[in-house]
Amino acid sequence: MKNEIQHRKSTRLKEYDYSNAGYYFVTICSAQMKHQFGEIRYNKMIFNNTGNIINNFWPKIPEHFNNVELDYYQLMPNHLHGIIIIDSIDIVGDGSPVPKSKSGEGEPFPYEKKNSLCDIIGYFKYQTTKAINNLYNTPRNKIWQRSFYDRIIRNEKELYSIRKYIQQNPLKWEIEKNTSENLMM
Repeated sequence: MKNEIQHRKSTRLKEYDYSNAGYYFVTICSAQMKHQFGEIRYNKMIFNNTGNIINNFWPKIPEHFNNVELDYYQLMPNHLHGIIIIDSIDIVGDGSPVPKSKSGEGEPFPYEKKNSLCDIIGYFKYQTTKAINNLYNTPRNKIWQRSFYDRIIRNEKELYSIRKYIQQNPLKWEIEKNTSENLMM
């Protein structure tokens, strides 16, 4: 089993730089697909305490990454769908990013570098896991699966289709909650 995990095939595209500017659709699943973030009632997601932590942290991602914006997202009982927008950043001659905040004034962001999608998701998973484990006093409890699914959004038609899918995910939950199609487009 351990050998299988070490040789798990990556879902990332080879030869693609995931710090490139673009729109990315991501799905992050809970550990063992456990329903631990709340429940769907009357086609609406109702968060429990764990879900509230995640739902409150997701919109704060751009506060920690100078080149990131967020689009639609939806937390579900055992996964999260979201669209992350990575903007290009200005790099100075020595390869260092130009220090600036989103407003162009004030203190620079904590991470003034060209961040990859993996950096962003890793930070999100780490911070939410830490906050949840602190709340419940459950050190080292696993909240998220090891990796995440991603799709590079290539055009406006695809973007609108994914936005619709994210919005309608709670409506389809009862029909699709036990199928892998509910996790990926």
